[in-house]
Amino acid sequence: MRDLFSIKVGWGLREETVEACASRSVRMLNDLWDIHRDFRTLRWDGVGHVTVRNLHELCQRGDLVRILKRRRVHNTSRTRIVSDGYDMSANSGVGSSQSLHLRLHAGAGSEDADRIWLPNEIELTIIPGEEVDAVVSMLLALRPTLLAMVDAWDVDWGGLYSTSRIAQTITGAERFRWRFSGAWAVYLADRFAERVTPPRQAVVERRCTRGVLISAAKEVFDASNPAQVEAANAIDASLEPLKPWPEE
Repeated sequence: MRDLFSIKVGWGLREETVEACASRSVRMLNDLWDIHRDFRTLRWDGVGHVTVRNLHELCQRGDLVRILKRRRVHNTSRTRIVSDGYDMSANSGVGSSQSLHLRLHAGAGSEDADRIWLPNEIELTIIPGEEVDAVVSMLLALRPTLLAMVDAWDVDWGGLYSTSRIAQTITGAERFRWRFSGAWAVYLADRFAERVTPPRQAVVERRCTRGVLISAAKEVFDASNPAQVEAANAIDASLEPLKPWPEE
């Protein structure tokens, strides 16, 4: 079975205007377009009239703010509807060598909504294609893509995930609730990183801006490599102080 990869980042309650969310999105997308050519094919898949759907063209025209859909949800007591930031999603278009799906939810700042997950999150899913060279270039782009998302959005956490790693991790409800299930590389902002002692087996990068990246592999995780699996397991164990995920 072909491995599926995903990149996720998230952060806590932070209310931002639609203009601020659009500005951060443009910064992220500009960096992604420089990282890999396939990202330039991403097309908005929402409902609404636009003259173009390619995200690259929408950004060039300054129209990205128009496609961020306002999200509203019930509060915890279900007595009223509260604002919950903005949504946007996109898929790969013609010319992409892989199948891509981008899902973004940002700008949520209301403490009045019932939340199981962190309120703000971005996920980019990558299903590799058949062309070997294109797959290799995309896999090498995973780490810089994660860091581009981290820097654009000033996130609390992030991770690189693969289905092969998910198959090696815990089962049951925690597999779906714990944000790092299936991750082989983890980014933590400083206030979370200070609670974690990176294992000796891991590749650790302390960033000059903020936060730390802890990875089981220098490039791409290989689920059949015992040393990398040992490192990924050690990273999982090192994250125990963050369970359940800190609220502050």
